[in-house]
Amino acid sequence: MSVAGLSLFVLAAIFIVGTVWPVSIGVAAFASVFLVGILAAGIPTETLIGLFPADLFILLVGITYLFAVAQQNGTMAFITETTVRLVRGRAAVIPWIFHFIAILFSALGAGPAAATVVLAPLALGVARQARISSLLMGIMVIHGSHAGSMSPISPIGAFVNSAAANAGILVPSGTVLMNSLLFNVALALAAYLLFGGIGLLRRGRDEVVVVDTGSGTARVDKAGQEQIATAVQPAPADSPSEEKPAHAGAAVTVLDPPAEAGRVRATPRRIATLAGIALLVVLGIGFGLNIGFSAFAIGLVLTLMSPKDDTKAIAAMPWSTILMLGGIITYIGLVGEVGGIGLISDALLGTGSPLPAILLIALVGAITSLMSATGAVIGVLIPMLGAVLGAHPAVPAAGAVSALAVSASVVECR
Repeated sequence: MSVAGLSLFVLAAIFIVGTVWPVSIGVAAFASVFLVGILAAGIPTETLIGLFPADLFILLVGITYLFAVAQQNGTMAFITETTVRLVRGRAAVIPWIFHFIAILFSALGAGPAAATVVLAPLALGVARQARISSLLMGIMVIHGSHAGSMSPISPIGAFVNSAAANAGILVPSGTVLMNSLLFNVALALAAYLLFGGIGLLRRGRDEVVVVDTGSGTARVDKAGQEQIATAVQPAPADSPSEEKPAHAGAAVTVLDPPAEAGRVRATPRRIATLAGIALLVVLGIGFGLNIGFSAFAIGLVLTLMSPKDDTKAIAAMPWSTILMLGGIITYIGLVGEVGGIGLISDALLGTGSPLPAILLIALVGAITSLMSATGAVIGVLIPMLGAVLGAHPAVPAAGAVSALAVSASVVECR
């Protein structure tokens, strides 16, 4: 077997091992670089180290560190709860509020995984309070997080742009982001109509009204002539909740306050974090400064406001994802170095027309992502897509990359 064929065989083995056993794909990829690159191909170590995506690594670590700090100091929960309060209990709007908050968090750099982890508990808690389907709320949050995931400062979006550039594909990052937004918002709309959204619209604007009572939040439900007020009031830690009248003639249940209730306050750290995130966008997009290094600097300033939280923020970072992306890109660079990508490209170009080849790549991306990490799948398939586009320059590159990126990411909404 040639080294090129061996590199492809090992690539398949990486995904099989990472799927069947709880083994890090990133670790398997770096180990494979040693086995194939050094032992089998005899490539100098300096060349292999040069395949490591240092720029992407800085971007991913810097962005995820900043948002880990924002998560630890309660800024993301503060944004969510404040926004929900603004809708004043209009149940039909609440799923869309969480959907667009998920888009915002993911697009600003948190990425789909972090956005979902932060928002899902809050969204499901609100869904229970407002009698909204938990399935609907979960779908809205997940599709929102994936809709914004192709932002150039989001980990997956940055990875797609980097992989496309390495494959010689020139695609405006905003085009892939817009296609991802349109596709996921359309899916969210379909889910909204199928899983309870029509019922929420029929309930009317006044059925669920959130009222600030000064000591908590009261939810008043109107169903025909019957009124039920559910008041959320803080209770002493050493005393159980008890029933208290909210207004005359109403059946009242006093619930324990939500665990995150204290995070609604706009503390100096949260205000500084919001300003820091805004500054990151200005520095990266407005002035063209390196987003990764800028995120490190902003994150450090925020951490100095509460140094004890630094360890928690670092522990909360998605290190397995960062390791996986770094390992896969390095190994894919090696596969290209020894001619493995060329073998697959020749097979794909044998179909004659580029459309079947692109559709096949997108389909393989979707199926493989069901069992493996989206970033790893995209990293493997984009170089193959680049070979097809290189042979057929008339094919719109943005559409092809969007097809692969969306098909590989949307299946994670399962």
